[in-house]
Parts: sequence; structure tokens; C-alpha cells
Amino acid sequence: MHLRLGLILAGVVLSLSAAGCGNLTSGAASRAHHAPASAHEEFVRFTQRSPLVPAGFKSVNIFSTQVDVPDSWPVSKQTSRSVTLGGPSGSASVTELTASLTKGGLWLPLNTNSRAHPFLLNTGSASSGSISETILTQAGQLIVLSVHVPPADSKTAAAILRTWRHPALATPTEAVHRLAGDHAGTASYAGEQGWFLASGNAAASQESFYLFHSSDHGKQWALQNASHWSADSPAFPRTAGNAAMDFVGPSTGYVAELSAMQPTLLVYRTGDGGKLWTQTSAHLPSSFWPGDAAPVIHFSSPADGQIFAPLSQAHLDAVYDTENGGNTWHFAQIENIAALASSHVLIQEALHTDAGKIALPLFGPAKIPHSPLAGLSATATVHGSLNQYSVSIWQTQQCYPVNSPEIAQDLSEPAPIASWHVTEVSAQAPTASLLQSGNLYWRQPAGHPHPVSLATGLPGLQYPSSTLFASHALSHGPVLLWHEGEWTLEVKGGSSSAEQAAATPLIRYLHTHFLPGYSGLFVVAITPTEGVQSRLDWAQGALLMEVADDVPSASNPLITAQLAVSWQQYS
Repeated sequence: MHLRLGLILAGVVLSLSAAGCGNLTSGAASRAHHAPASAHEEFVRFTQRSPLVPAGFKSVNIFSTQVDVPDSWPVSKQTSRSVTLGGPSGSASVTELTASLTKGGLWLPLNTNSRAHPFLLNTGSASSGSISETILTQAGQLIVLSVHVPPADSKTAAAILRTWRHPALATPTEAVHRLAGDHAGTASYAGEQGWFLASGNAAASQESFYLFHSSDHGKQWALQNASHWSADSPAFPRTAGNAAMDFVGPSTGYVAELSAMQPTLLVYRTGDGGKLWTQTSAHLPSSFWPGDAAPVIHFSSPADGQIFAPLSQAHLDAVYDTENGGNTWHFAQIENIAALASSHVLIQEALHTDAGKIALPLFGPAKIPHSPLAGLSATATVHGSLNQYSVSIWQTQQCYPVNSPEIAQDLSEPAPIASWHVTEVSAQAPTASLLQSGNLYWRQPAGHPHPVSLATGLPGLQYPSSTLFASHALSHGPVLLWHEGEWTLEVKGGSSSAEQAAATPLIRYLHTHFLPGYSGLFVVAITPTEGVQSRLDWAQGALLMEVADDVPSASNPLITAQLAVSWQQYS
């Protein structure tokens, strides 16, 4: 899973009166407690017996919770994260695991059999004498109560577990918001419908995955699906490692994951919004070993998609394509991604700067192509009068915080190596006019064209000249035009042969990669120094997306295309 801002859930141990976590709850009653008498009682505090405490038991406050244990059980072991009480007849321990909720070791106590209380998990059995209960509280605490007694005394284990009082449990919405804030999961949206995929504990080279669904663009969430372990269980991700997800509509979505045991790419497809899934697989090259890397899955149209599966050798990706909506996947190529370092954190930090200032969904590319020897820094702005936000990625000698004034003083290139704007527009505006007016490089072809055959046999048109879109003034030189699906592509500013040479690598790249599945315009401008610059834009409902790379270079069009190919919604 990609992208992670750092929200670290605090593991501070507080007394009940100071914790501010709300009332303690159990199946029968709630209680108020007094502050500890001294600092050494911060972790463990005994309270006076009330009529609710069973005879022969005493109440103990541990880590913002309270549990009743036999009078004969003293504290036998205590650390900053765990307290154990007991003796020869058994033991009970309360462990605070909040730190494991951070991105380094995500663990969710999800009870998939209970949608009402999904963040309370029971393991073991009272009849065996060993039983535990794990909770996730609204305050973000992850706490485990474990009880171990001889099987003959199993009633004691059940009684202890029933007495556990703790702060209110987290709701699915609260949990998802915490996980999303820490980017410990991956989200995908289709209009108001949203899905969030989080991973739970890994065991025996397997991972628990949990799918949440929202019908109001992420305001409220509910648990929708989860990994199951029986042999005849429905298909759903459960292989160790990270997973990627992409929904192409309110009903159709995909999840890709890598097997940790064999070189296999697993792809899951749903046609009912995430309730039921089917699984397909593809064999990976022998160099496969994913480590902690996750695949990237992206659909540019309902039929056309790609998966980039990370390999072990020299930062390579195995690229798989589908042209039939994910029914089958075919190996396409090995791609060297050494210069395509993942930029999720930087992009998300930049978008987070804009998030509180404008009520628009946040979009951006998954990767920023750049030299691995250089640093990247970002600037982000909001244009309220245009209802627009903008992000620019700069190549710098070192990395700086978003919008740092030092960025301008430490540029390796005078222009951003990647920039994008998202603007709210009228959904009724004519698409062609909207795209042409939004693309600074666009020129209206003029004169009588003649057909040309481009790379891969793609047909194109060569126009002798062009006019400025606004003024209709003549522009010198020919213009090359062709189409890729719903996209119009134009190369201008050079001779006929130079324009076709600039178009060739772009055409070959787009032969196996897919631009977003909307009407779009991609313009390549050849500069007098024989470098090129490029901009593209597309209309996505009521949003106009504009992406550019203004650093002149021979590889410029490919970089701009890569930005759009990996385009995704971040919130």
C-alpha cells in the first residue's frame, strides 16, 4: 500500500480520571474512579470493592481500563507496556499495544463476525482456560486482556473477562480516519462511493485484509469484507504483503497483491461494489522478490488496465496489461524504475497543505520521474477565485518542507519537473473548447493535411501550419496530429521529421500504457534548442485536470505521460 503521512497514535498510559476517554463500559455497568494516590501507581491501581465486584475478587485499574481478579493474585510482572497479575492458580495480563498501530506494524483487532462491534476481538475459549480480548478504543488505544487458568477452573477465566471495563470502542469511521491519516491503507473512490483497504496481522506468510465502504465520499464508513481462512471461503486478498486497489466505477473494482511464497501476481475483481470477488493470477519472472514493496494497479478505462509488480533486480517492475476489464492479464514488459522513485509521501504532504483550504477531491500522480541522485521539494497553492489547487514538484539539491522559502534558492532546474492543476468547471461546458483553452501549447491546425504513418502503424495527420486558438494568428511550421482512444495528441514547433521523431517514443509508450479514460488533449512543443516541453489536460466530470513538465528535454513527453498514466485520487 502506498502513501503514508505520519500520524503516530500515542501510547501514553494515563489513569482513568486523567485519560479523558469517556465512561468505562462493560456488559453490565460503568464506573467512575479516583485519581491515583501516588506516581508509582500510574500503571496499576487497586480500588475498593463495590457491590458489583464478585466475592473473592478485587478491582484493578490498568491502562485506562478496569478488571476484577482473584484477591490472591498480586502483580507478578510489570513493564511500561504490560501488567500481569497472578500466581500458581492462573494469571491475567493487560497489554497496551498502541504503538503497533503505526505504519511499521499495523494490527487491527477486527471481529469480522460482528458488524456492530468490529473492534473487539476474542480469541481462545473459556472452556480451555485461555482466552483473550483485544479492543481498539475511540482514543486510539489498542489493548489486550489475556487470562490463563487451568481448564478445570475455566469459570474464573470467563468471569474475569466479563468484568473488564474499558473506554468506548472505536467505530469503523473513527478507525478508518485514523488509518487513512497515517496512510496505513489504500483508498479508491468512484463518485460518492469510496473503499478503504487496510491490512491486519500477518501470520504464517498470510495477511488479514479488511475492506471498508463509504457511500458519502468518506464521511462515514462500514466494514464490508475481510479475509477468511477456510479452504472454501470466498475469494478475497489474504497473502502476506501490501495490496493495491482501484475502483473504476461504483460497482467494478480490483485489488492486486503479491504472493510471499511463490512468484505469483494475484488479482481480485468485484462487480458488485466489493461484496463478492473473483480471483485470477499471473506468473512473475524468476527475479521476483517483493520484500515490502507493493504493486501498483491503474485502470485508464473500464477495459484497459495495468499492474506494475515490483521485482528484486535493480528496481525493476514487471508490467501486466488487460484489455478485457481484468478477465485476463498478460505480461507486457520489464520496466526500469530506478528513476521513478515513489513520491507518495511528498505528493500527499503537498496535497495535505491544500486540503483544508478548498472543498475539492485531491488528485495527483503516483510517481514523479526524476534523477535518483537529486532531491525533490514541493510547493502547493490554492486559488479561491478559480476554485483551483496547484502542486509543483521541483528538483532541488536537498529536500525541503512543502512551500519552504529555501526551495527557490536551491533549484537544480528553473522550472518544475512536474506540476498539475485541478479546477472546478461547469460540467455542461463544451469539452473540446475547455481543453483547448486550458492547454497553453495548443494550436489549431490549419491548411490541408496529408496522412502519415507513425510508429506501431498508428495513422496521423500532418498539417502545414496552425493558428493561435484565441487570435487565429498564423503560427509558423507544421503540426502533427493523431488520436489515442478519446485523446487528441499534437506535436508542434519543429520540422515534419522532427515532429515525427518526437512523437515516436511517446506513441510506443502509450501502446502499452494508458492515459486516463476521459476526453483529453496532449500537446508536445519543440523548443528552438531541440528540447521539448509538454502539457496535457482532460475533463473528468466537473473537474479539469492539467498536467505539465516544463523542463525542456528529449524525454519530456514521456515524463508528462507517466504522470498522467499513474494518476490517482488521494482523498
